[in-house]
Amino acid sequence: MKLRPFFLLLTLAILAGLPSAPVVAQTFMADQERRAEERATAFRILNDARALRFTGDARIPAGKTLEGPVGVVGGNLTLGGVIDGDVVILNGDLILEDEAAIRGNLFILGGSLRGDGGAERVTGQIVAHTARAPYQIRGGRVEEVAVGLFERPSPLGAEVGQVTLRPILRNAGAFNRVEGLPLRLGGRLEYTGRNPLEIEAAAIWRSASGFNLERERLGHDVRWNQALGGSGQAQLGLRLFDEIVPVEDRGMRSVESSLSTFLLRRDQHDHFRRKGWSLTMEGRGVRQPVQPRIEYREETHRSVTPGDPWTLRDRDIPWRPQPAAATGSVRSLRGSLTLDTRNDRREPTTGWWAEGWIRRRVGGDLTTQGTVLATGATTSESISLGTDGHLDVRQYLRLSPETRLRWQFQLSGALNREPLPAQYQRTLGGEGSLPGHPFMAVDCGARRAVHIADSWILPEEPFSFAHYGCDAVALGRIELSQTLQGTPFAPSLMIFLGAGKGWAYGTDVLRQHEPLRTDMGVGLTAGSLGMYWAWPLNERDRSLNFFIRLNPRF
Repeated sequence: MKLRPFFLLLTLAILAGLPSAPVVAQTFMADQERRAEERATAFRILNDARALRFTGDARIPAGKTLEGPVGVVGGNLTLGGVIDGDVVILNGDLILEDEAAIRGNLFILGGSLRGDGGAERVTGQIVAHTARAPYQIRGGRVEEVAVGLFERPSPLGAEVGQVTLRPILRNAGAFNRVEGLPLRLGGRLEYTGRNPLEIEAAAIWRSASGFNLERERLGHDVRWNQALGGSGQAQLGLRLFDEIVPVEDRGMRSVESSLSTFLLRRDQHDHFRRKGWSLTMEGRGVRQPVQPRIEYREETHRSVTPGDPWTLRDRDIPWRPQPAAATGSVRSLRGSLTLDTRNDRREPTTGWWAEGWIRRRVGGDLTTQGTVLATGATTSESISLGTDGHLDVRQYLRLSPETRLRWQFQLSGALNREPLPAQYQRTLGGEGSLPGHPFMAVDCGARRAVHIADSWILPEEPFSFAHYGCDAVALGRIELSQTLQGTPFAPSLMIFLGAGKGWAYGTDVLRQHEPLRTDMGVGLTAGSLGMYWAWPLNERDRSLNFFIRLNPRF
């Protein structure tokens, strides 16, 4: 299926809709003044002494009426009753049930309005901005935070009625040893009618070897998302992509991975390249915290090699080799289900979060080729992706006003006990999973053999590991934290335990099951920032490990 003409036509259609420069300048100034005034009004309502303010997800049941301003910070408001006053939702959605009504103005900053006949249930003005609104809470007041360079509204953007057009310039992922800093450059169209529409077309430029516009340094990402049903309960999406992606997230956020690569020359991920298209159907329950999703993909995969991005230190040390991804095409069908009852998305203290998915290969042909140096044998075998899946369950408990408990169980890998391609395998070990054990310590012997492509002749040429990790892994973690009252910034002291295991399938004698590994540690956290010390309880291949995280561990 040739989709390049569609990609070009869509990009031209977006660019053709941009107004001329004088109109843009005038529209931008007026638009920014109006938006600034709307934000100021919303924050003024949130900090009103009469306002009833919730933090995290909140629910007002049917038959209940609240008087005065109501605000929700960092979560969704599910409204079944009546609010007699203004309402402000900061970084969350307003979900209207059958008998819901608002007798006042509605401000949604960083979210959307969901539910049948939403606009008709609000007697006052409705202001809805989908872009997230950075904020901080200081001295009991909610304050707006200035955004970064790439998040600032562009003077080339314009808003006409319910249609917003704006250009895009931002990072397309973490700074890594393959791409350097990948950048997205393109345009975005948003229609905020009864069935919102979002279209985004962007080129991807990879800066690993300086300013270079070679084909290998370019990619693209086109997204089309259409809400259905008039109440935001379903969404249809089409995506065209040519991108380099990590094999797994390893429990690390993008900013943490970027800093690790740039400051320490330690890339937390391995990568492969995929190109193709996908079609998704997604449900968004109005009354239930459940989100189902089904996705069909057609894509081609291939390996990538490290580039030469600039780092702050150790530039004379070679980068860690990449795994040899299975190459070829694959067609797959994936169904997933997400449950979220947490009271706050960023720092939850109560509730559940669970995600599970199953992926089935329905066509294509992935193969591995090369010479395995450990045996000297030349291999070329077809890989059957079969069926794999993933389950991640987390619970957050408040044992007392100062004591928190959270736990996680994760199981991921092949469901048919067959070996997976390298790009679908998993590892454990390191700061994102078992910090008491070395980086990728649980890899089922994946790095005992390497592949050399047929075109590589000289021994000093780059090589790839024959595998990435295990065909299945299990991970369990638990944390207990206590807030230290009466101290500056009220930090929390944490104790944590972890255990993980890996399985390898197939006939490769160099790969094997990994025994159970356990670790424990302590941490001192203040908000999202934490300092941790961890050590292994078995397999003593590492001493005390000290590390810093910029986000909660899970």
